[in-house]
Amino acid sequence: MSACTAAMVPADQTRDVVEPSADDVFDCVRTAISRVMEVDPETVTPVLRLADQLGADSLAIIEMVELMEDEVARRYRLRVHVDDVALMRTREVAGLATELQRALTALGGSRTVPPPLLRMEGAKGEQW
Repeated sequence: MSACTAAMVPADQTRDVVEPSADDVFDCVRTAISRVMEVDPETVTPVLRLADQLGADSLAIIEMVELMEDEVARRYRLRVHVDDVALMRTREVAGLATELQRALTALGGSRTVPPPLLRMEGAKGEQW
């Protein structure tokens, strides 16, 4: 988890859980960037360079990612974590979308019900 943490936005309980499309992922990225950098969402394009054209520093990028994660949680009821280290190599808006998509892909089937806890016994037969 990054050094700055934001409260998770409650998921919209009225929506069914759906897999976000590539356009949905980009829209989450666009929303986060426009909020953090205070720019019109329509000006955010995949080829826009984060540092050179938007003036985003590493702290701003981390804040964007936290908002992206919150937006995915709110819209799609998915808890996702984007790797902070991979973000430091990201130079363009498309890179943020790629990392968010990668995190969603890694999430895979984690929305399924977890298996029941296994009963484990210690050396003397006590149960944990």
